[in-house]
Amino acid sequence: MRAAFLARELSGDNGWGRLSLETVKGVARLGVSSRVLSSTAASLDEENVDVRIVLPPWPSGHLAWAVGVGGSLPRVAREIEGSALVHCLTEPYLPLAAMASWWRGLPFVVSAVGTYATRRMKGSGWSPFAFWARRADRIVCISRYTESQLLSRWPGARTSVVNPGVDSTRFTPGTPTGPAAEARGRVVLGVGAVKPRKGYDLAIRALAKLPPSLGDVSLYIAGSFETHAAYAEGLKTLSRELGVGSRVHLLGRVGEEDLIGWYRRADVFLLNASNVGEHYEGFGLVLLEAGACGTPVVGCRDCGNEDIVTPGDNGLLVPQNDPEATAEALSRILETPDLRRRMGERGRARAGVMSWEASAVSMVHIYEEVLDARGGVRVPWLGESP
Repeated sequence: MRAAFLARELSGDNGWGRLSLETVKGVARLGVSSRVLSSTAASLDEENVDVRIVLPPWPSGHLAWAVGVGGSLPRVAREIEGSALVHCLTEPYLPLAAMASWWRGLPFVVSAVGTYATRRMKGSGWSPFAFWARRADRIVCISRYTESQLLSRWPGARTSVVNPGVDSTRFTPGTPTGPAAEARGRVVLGVGAVKPRKGYDLAIRALAKLPPSLGDVSLYIAGSFETHAAYAEGLKTLSRELGVGSRVHLLGRVGEEDLIGWYRRADVFLLNASNVGEHYEGFGLVLLEAGACGTPVVGCRDCGNEDIVTPGDNGLLVPQNDPEATAEALSRILETPDLRRRMGERGRARAGVMSWEASAVSMVHIYEEVLDARGGVRVPWLGESP
């Protein structure tokens, strides 16, 4: 039995790449023979994963993208022949996946990662994404919040929720290594591309509101700021104006080994997610990674963070755009060692449940449901459902 996947890349460099990589690896380990159609090369150790570079490059403009999709369609349709279904892992390829699967008479599934999905698949007006999304056998959302946003725009969509996971054998508690080992004082860590949706300006305002007893606390931000350079410069200006310039550190892009070191070094992990227009935090995988390393977390309500953080258990949730509430949450954790330790332990337990293996099992059960709905086909690699 073979499934065909469309993905921009299989890598850990960004959210789409990580989700694609771990989904393909996970279902392959459950016995699904996978053909991955991608726009970039990838090297996987899985024996039953076949990667073909056949997709058009990442879009540089509407016309170039339309031409690329149209030109790729015949070959994509050939490559998916013999598959049981098609799964589009990267949303911009949705029309291509839908047309190719329709050509071959195959069911297709699409992953909805967050903002891009709800902006492109919304029900009002006409767009190729909305048109073809209506024909998807299932839209798999990465969080309940993403699902709610999609359903608010398109009531009646056929949706399921499958949370991303974390490798809790790699992301583990331990002694900080790399640059993190040199950090002094107490550390609040933020990870992710430096852009308004991550709320780093609010994190800086919260840092400035901490009581004098927490004057040794510094904020470290690990994430690329190339695409939002003006916002990054604004953060530097803001930190100086608030008198915390020496306590705010923009690390830039950090490799995974060093990132794990920072997770282990942090006293608290903070994701001050902000809904900016139609942009929102679809899940917040970094919260799960930090928790796997035994670090308590502070996230925000009204976004995908709510699927990860159970308030008072593995961390705290605060209202969006509220530096005062964020400062109070940070103070509560930083000033209470027993609470910090307990939340770190519960974060580790949470990561053990929200694994990539569990995500893959849920995904394959969805494949089974889709195939059943198309004619009662059983999925051999799962056997009988419980």
